[in-house]
Amino acid sequence: MAKSLEVSVAYLSALEHGNRGRPSPVMLFQICQHFNIIWDGGDELKNLARLSAPLMVVDTSGLMPGATELANLFADHIGTLTENKIISVLDHLTLKI
Repeated sequence: MAKSLEVSVAYLSALEHGNRGRPSPVMLFQICQHFNIIWDGGDELKNLARLSAPLMVVDTSGLMPGATELANLFADHIGTLTENKIISVLDHLTLKI
């Protein structure tokens, strides 16, 4: 796959494991072509790419102070959360959107 996408195996592996930033729209298009996914039908892939940034900045300027506290607490404790707790938080947040 790396050869057909004209990227290194190391880059593709890092991308797959979340150790690289989001793939560019061009890369997403090439991945869709590689797997014969119709670009318009690649919404799930595009959404996964949008959610895949391993490093993110949360801008709470202009929000209530509790939002800043929540973002900081989450950043401090995310590494200690169990998989079940992460799933629970994800379920809670995605139900509200």
